[in-house]
Amino acid sequence: MAHDRHLQFYIPTGKGPLVIPDRGLTQPADVTLYDEILIEAKGYDGPVPAKHKSTVVHGLYERETLAEINGRESISVREYIAGGFVVTHTMRLPTAEELAKFRVKQGTFGLKPGKRRANRGGKQRHLQLVTRSTLRLAVDTYDLMLQSVDGVKLINGDTPTIGQCIELVDPLIKRLVVNVAMGLD
Repeated sequence: MAHDRHLQFYIPTGKGPLVIPDRGLTQPADVTLYDEILIEAKGYDGPVPAKHKSTVVHGLYERETLAEINGRESISVREYIAGGFVVTHTMRLPTAEELAKFRVKQGTFGLKPGKRRANRGGKQRHLQLVTRSTLRLAVDTYDLMLQSVDGVKLINGDTPTIGQCIELVDPLIKRLVVNVAMGLD
């Protein structure tokens, strides 16, 4: 079990392992983001400590998601966010062609010929592992299939339009929703 937890943070790349940093390493960026998005903070005598700001920013991305197919028309992905908030993304079901295309593009790594290196038997070509991000694919898929987002309001209290949702939903959340909708998570 401990080995499995370690593997969650080990992502092979062409230049060695990529280790996801702990929260302490991202604290300066978290503090900057917190300061930019803060509307109001209550309950503090003085400034909010940097560690608390970092915890709040990380909490924005901690959520549980569940998918539910609504007949033959759509799929709803519900995000259960800390604090009791529920956001529902309703997306149309993908066509068989769209699903096949998505799954082909979803492959996240490949091999390509690397540099020739001398060894005992002469020169040998080594293979290089090449990774690619699936973020752009997920964002494009989300934007294409989105029908509605329920459970959110704009700062002025209005319900956002589809165009506003496409513009304002964080790309990482889009990827999470698409992966759940496509059965990848």
